[in-house]
Amino acid sequence: HERAVIIGSDCPQLQASIVEEAFARLEEFPVVLGPAQDGGYYLLGLHRPEPSLFHDISWSTESVLEQTLQRVAALGQEAFLLPRLSDIDRAADWERYGWELG
Repeated sequence: HERAVIIGSDCPQLQASIVEEAFARLEEFPVVLGPAQDGGYYLLGLHRPEPSLFHDISWSTESVLEQTLQRVAALGQEAFLLPRLSDIDRAADWERYGWELG
């Protein structure tokens, strides 16, 4: 498959226009990332599969995006960064949007 974009289901700010931009940017860049406020990412787009991007990443930490960008650079590639958005990881994140759990 060529050009795939995956999104997290925990980013209420994500709009269709951002996903469309990700696909468009994959025409120019091999990797597209949507940075999350917490140091991770809410979207990953790849022009072609690259499993090594996921090796040796400290998942669920504030360094996920930075480590992924380092992996991209180590492969001699460049990533396009989409707008930074918030994602929902804890109850406090829900409360920030005025939503109630229950």
